[in-house]
Amino acid sequence: GDLITKNLFGDEKKILKYLLSQKDNSSWTKNMVNDLKIPKVRLSRKLRSLSEKGLIKREPHGNENRVILIKK
Repeated sequence: GDLITKNLFGDEKKILKYLLSQKDNSSWTKNMVNDLKIPKVRLSRKLRSLSEKGLIKREPHGNENRVILIKK
């Protein structure tokens, strides 16, 4: 799992480590806000960045997003 996180820092690294620790390597955004204590706006920005790097994908379900780690 270290390869995935080696070029990441701060919140982005925290988010990926969190996803790695989750069942199915995925989580709901609301759980991530609660568990990681990252404000929703900042989390959204970090998820967009991780998504652009091809590390995660987001699946909208109503007004929630499911965040899924993409295994390289």
